[in-house]
Amino acid sequence: MCYPLARDGAALEAAVVAAHVGDRAKAVRRATAFAASAGAVGRWAQAVAALHLAARLGAADEAAALLPDTAVLSGTTALQARHVRALACWDGAALDEVAESHAALGFLPLAAETAAQAARAHRAVGNHRGRRAAWAVCREHLAAFGGRLPAWVKDEERGHSVPLGGSLTVREREVSALVAAGLTNQEVADRLHVSVRTVENHLHRTYGKLGITTRSELAGRLVPPDGGSPDACAAPAGRHC
Repeated sequence: MCYPLARDGAALEAAVVAAHVGDRAKAVRRATAFAASAGAVGRWAQAVAALHLAARLGAADEAAALLPDTAVLSGTTALQARHVRALACWDGAALDEVAESHAALGFLPLAAETAAQAARAHRAVGNHRGRRAAWAVCREHLAAFGGRLPAWVKDEERGHSVPLGGSLTVREREVSALVAAGLTNQEVADRLHVSVRTVENHLHRTYGKLGITTRSELAGRLVPPDGGSPDACAAPAGRHC
């Protein structure tokens, strides 16, 4: 005997698996098709859960168009609908609020993901303070549950990395590349024949430009103009990239 809720769970799980193995297009197709069928018979909790997944995978406009009237939603289902609409509007402030709501309910992985989305939304409108604050919230939640962002979020985060040839100065690029390669501040100072305080100042400015707070984040945020490894710029003493 086939139980509707069991069938719903299997259908949604298939979409989640497709998302995690990197087939976003299949995941979105499965999620939206399932949402339409579940919504047609009034199983709104299951439908909205599927639309929530589709929106997180980049189909927020399509998902938002399929959402039911908010009057029939409550609890976490209503929160998922808010998340979908915030993504469809690409509203950084709304995403900040949704991330806070996820965290209040103990949904830290979702809170981290939503904060990362908020950071990109703030960045899109030039709100760099909001972007830095949202990334800080994201990192805090990731540290709290000891996990990482889903692959679809991480890929987008890397897509917003700052090229080594971009907004950083020549000296900031040199310092950052050496630090990313594992050198201490003293070793960087010795290599570049500057003071440790100068190295610290360069790092402070670089962190602000990249929206990060720790040394360990540098390697993942620096992308050389030729697409190579940041370590390529860790030149021996006397040489400059």
